[in-house]
Amino acid sequence: MRKILNSNPFRLIISAIFLVFIAASCSMSSDEDDRIYDIANYLIYKQSLKQNQNAAINVLAKLGDKVEIASTGKDTNNKSVVFFYFTQLVDHNDPSKGTFQQYCVLHYKGKDNITVLQTNGYSIREKENYMIDDMTDIFDTNYLEVEHRYNKRSGLDLEYDIKSPEYWQYNTTEQATADLHEIVTAFKETSDFNGKWISTGTSKNGILTAMYAYKYPNEIDVYVPYCAPFLNELKSLSIGTYLVEESGKNDVIDESTGTTVRDLMWKSLTDYLENPDAQKAVFNLIKEKNPGVEVNENALRIFIIDYFMSTAFSKFSYFNVDLWKDVIPLYDNYEKDEEGQSLYAQSFYIFATMEYSNFASNIQYLREINGLSVDSRSLNSYMHIEPPAEVVDIAYFIQATKELGYYLLDWNFLKEKGLMTDAEIDYFNNSLNIVKLTEDYHIEYDNGALMNGFFDFLAGNSSNDKCRMVFVYGENDPWTGGAIADNLADNTYVKKIIIKKGVHSSSLNNELYYSKEDREKIVSAIKNFLQ
Repeated sequence: MRKILNSNPFRLIISAIFLVFIAASCSMSSDEDDRIYDIANYLIYKQSLKQNQNAAINVLAKLGDKVEIASTGKDTNNKSVVFFYFTQLVDHNDPSKGTFQQYCVLHYKGKDNITVLQTNGYSIREKENYMIDDMTDIFDTNYLEVEHRYNKRSGLDLEYDIKSPEYWQYNTTEQATADLHEIVTAFKETSDFNGKWISTGTSKNGILTAMYAYKYPNEIDVYVPYCAPFLNELKSLSIGTYLVEESGKNDVIDESTGTTVRDLMWKSLTDYLENPDAQKAVFNLIKEKNPGVEVNENALRIFIIDYFMSTAFSKFSYFNVDLWKDVIPLYDNYEKDEEGQSLYAQSFYIFATMEYSNFASNIQYLREINGLSVDSRSLNSYMHIEPPAEVVDIAYFIQATKELGYYLLDWNFLKEKGLMTDAEIDYFNNSLNIVKLTEDYHIEYDNGALMNGFFDFLAGNSSNDKCRMVFVYGENDPWTGGAIADNLADNTYVKKIIIKKGVHSSSLNNELYYSKEDREKIVSAIKNFLQ
């Protein structure tokens, strides 16, 4: 029989129950024996879950009227969590403007454990899909996540017209970081969070992590932004240019020619646009799949360009290139008979338009129809990865228009080949949400004041605040085009780590995203700063 470990009275009770089965154990099958063991461990787990929830509730009770518990539950890895609301000022500079309820989540381990603060730039995941960051496992931490003001459950309920600048006047970095400051201060004052603190976030969440360091340096022991872009222009080409020129350039497919994933990605698009027969094959496929629907060839061309570029951005952002590099369709690789043209059209159209929701199934189909083996290990691993949890709604675009800036796709490589006109480029650039918000909501940009101030802060950090920060970026991730400049990482107080083949993710425990060496590099940097 397997041994049950003693640790608390409940386990002793379980052990006593378990002993009843000893006399019969010799006649039991190993399957029956395992089931008893599993039942015992399950009961122990349930008790532990309840104890952690009760501990979190007791901690929150110390905050009095500032907190209202919404519900309890567990995350997707069975960690106990408590969902609650924290009362915040609408305007931290003027208490007379009233308060709002900010949605938060707490997982509690103990007062001497490290606490990870997740600085969410959007809405918190739904309860049934809630997921705690991997860093909590790695450092055995408490975990606190704060939803961004103006998002799903943290609206300000203002009386202004939603299309007026007055309605959005409090949707700023200054106010959002003050929200974090109030929560962290309140939690520290309970004396139930005596350990070190790590603040972290990915993408826009990571921007907020960095801005929190900027506005409240050293309130947290280590700030760890992942994949965070910092743009000091309202419409910046830096990210779009990185996508075209840098993403995939170090992933060599053919050693003899030096051909890279980057080369094949853009050759696939330019081959299609340069070859009338390739366009005709796709056009015929669309007509066949949409009988009775009139298809405009020029509209289809624009649609393909737009979709191909945006899904290329998504592929380099969210997927390891090893999952999709073998199925990039090149026109010359297909026979020019009817069967070959049909196969090309299917392959190109699927590759150009596959998105997060249909990625795994489409990759498998592309491999099958092109006579390639299916890499079930990688696909199965992917199938267990949650899609981005961001709720990208108007609150984000408003803040981007006010002070964070936004990115443009870089169409110049197509223009230089005579495959796009200035009018077409203007069409894409002027259809951005930020353009509409500037016009319809009368939102004004700060001309880079916030970001330039942040860059100045980093430049003076080693001599002034000595704020400890670890910036993590993925080599293939287009958002790395907005990374902090190398000269702002002094490697004493500010580190910048580029992950080879890395994408737009903080899933440190998933080896599709982080090798053991990469993970150790990041963890080691954080540990050194925590000492």
